[in-house]
Amino acid sequence: MGDQNRNLTIGLFCVDVNENDEIEATNLLKSEFPRGSKVKIKPFGFKENVLLAKVFNIKGTKEMTELLVANNLSSEICPS
Repeated sequence: MGDQNRNLTIGLFCVDVNENDEIEATNLLKSEFPRGSKVKIKPFGFKENVLLAKVFNIKGTKEMTELLVANNLSSEICPS
């Protein structure tokens, strides 16, 4: 992700995508959040210099983790 002058690597919080579903998951997110889409980021922390966050469209009606889980492309794994 990036804005006009920065790039930021983001890992989706609470997500575990199966290796076999990675391409389909990536394609789904690219179609729902095309390049240049404005998003809201809700950060949860850092892990190995990657920001862990939930990513919403600007209207707040779609969230990446929820899309993946709803399409059976990920299991939601939140720490207890």
